Amino acid sequence: IIFVCQIIQSIGYNQGCAFAAYAGVTMRASLITAVYKKSLRLTSKSRSTSTSGEMVNMMSNDAVRVWKACQLGHFAWSGFLMTIAVMVILVVEVGVMGGLAGSVLLAFITPLVLFLSRYQGILRRRMLGFSDERIKVMGEVLSGIRVVKAYNWQDPLKRKVQSIRNDEIYISLQSHLLNGFSKVLMYLSPSLIMLLVFGVYSSNGGDMDISLVLTVLAFLNSVKFPMNVMPFAAQAIAE
Repeated sequence: IIFVCQIIQSIGYNQGCAFAAYAGVTMRASLITAVYKKSLRLTSKSRSTSTSGEMVNMMSNDAVRVWKACQLGHFAWSGFLMTIAVMVILVVEVGVMGGLAGSVLLAFITPLVLFLSRYQGILRRRMLGFSDERIKVMGEVLSGIRVVKAYNWQDPLKRKVQSIRNDEIYISLQSHLLNGFSKVLMYLSPSLIMLLVFGVYSSNGGDMDISLVLTVLAFLNSVKFPMNVMPFAAQAIAE
């Protein structure tokens, strides 16, 4: 039975990833084509408000975000369902106290990571705003480089671009720090849950036999992968 379940899991997982990757690549190509065709039909007034750098940014960075959301987004809801199932199994296997202790910790970590991922998406959108502004300023500088050189405007424009770049780097640093913290938290969460469950179970006089330990370890290891991928999935959806 275990062998058959593993075969079905492998086939279903690989087929699901293949379909998600195909959908992501198709949407990415469709968005790039739509932006390119729209850029060819822009009027003179529209071209004055948008630059080629913004279009390139949409066709490169934004399209890749959509592809990542299609490829990893389904791990957000599937990982959440697997987390709920493991919480119920813990209560059944190690009793109410031990199971609830691990379930409470798991219920605290999962929303925290989802909140951090959502906030990373907000920071990402703010950083893209600074990136678009920087690309716009650089495009204007390069298009009017003769005027800039003639009136010796290099230093003021340099300070302006550097100021925008500093704001962009600061937000990027915040986003990467939150991303690292959420990843470390999710990598350590199975071990922390395991320690808490067995600690509460043994303190209440529970019998730590080998079958119970291996069963709990197997279920916690089964949820380790979706918990590790969940921050990436939530961040991809938020962005």
